[in-house]
Amino acid sequence: MLLSINQLSQLTGRDRKTVTKQLENLAFIDGEKGAHLYESSEALPLAYAVDNLEAGGTAEREWSQFEDSKPTSVSLDCVGPMPLGFEIRHGRSL
Repeated sequence: MLLSINQLSQLTGRDRKTVTKQLENLAFIDGEKGAHLYESSEALPLAYAVDNLEAGGTAEREWSQFEDSKPTSVSLDCVGPMPLGFEIRHGRSL
């Protein structure tokens, strides 16, 4: 099945520029209005491929930002006094 860059971008959820870069060495057929049409069985594995720099940089940076932003403690001051013997363990009240 022949697919354009726009169709491959929609299928993969990746940016058109990224898909175009991934397919730069793949043969294509000229389509309507100058579109490049690629055989899906060859284009999809390349379009889903992840650059080593992208995987190492972006994912690690996002995880680091997440780790830095998560709270280390929770204040229960707004709840008021707890009844005697009330405990909270793992988010459950006992």
